[in-house]
Amino acid sequence: PEQFRDITLRVNQDGSEVRLGDVATVEMGAEKYDYLSRFNGKPASGLGVKLASGANEMATAELVLNRLDELAQYFPHGLEYKV
Repeated sequence: PEQFRDITLRVNQDGSEVRLGDVATVEMGAEKYDYLSRFNGKPASGLGVKLASGANEMATAELVLNRLDELAQYFPHGLEYKV
């Protein structure tokens, strides 16, 4: 989880950074792992974002969407994401 907490969502004009862990609680794990996710009949995976206390929902959503757009270049060929 520490690696995910350190993902930079934004760099401010003064050089300070907003990291995922600054605006969200990052946890790894599930109650059980024996399930299969599908979206439109195709294998899928989910990602949940839980706001940190006092975080702005719209600003956080925009930061997450922007970061997904930046990271998309590293996704495997043919992988799509929907929000």
